[in-house]
Amino acid sequence: MKVIVVFTLIFVLFIGFSITYFIISLGHVIELDMDLRDATIMISTYLAMWTFYYVSYEYLGNALMNDILETAISVGAVTHVFLPLVGFMISFIMTNLKFKQKARITY
Repeated sequence: MKVIVVFTLIFVLFIGFSITYFIISLGHVIELDMDLRDATIMISTYLAMWTFYYVSYEYLGNALMNDILETAISVGAVTHVFLPLVGFMISFIMTNLKFKQKARITY
């Protein structure tokens, strides 16, 4: 019984952190202010979700929790891996272009 409660609490905290940081990172992407730290946290969150899924599958064996985690992993591939990488590349390119344009005008 304690194992189920602990896994459920970790799951709820983990999903809450994932959603919160996804919204924060989405704001960084919109502002073209995504840095490597943000991308690393998002990808690390995704990899931690994989690890949690494996541990849950092996030790908990709850079908509902496994289905939710499989869905989270599928969606997380886009929201926590693809979006941060593309956002970081776009932010990096746009920052360099703005810097070069500013350098050309001021010097």
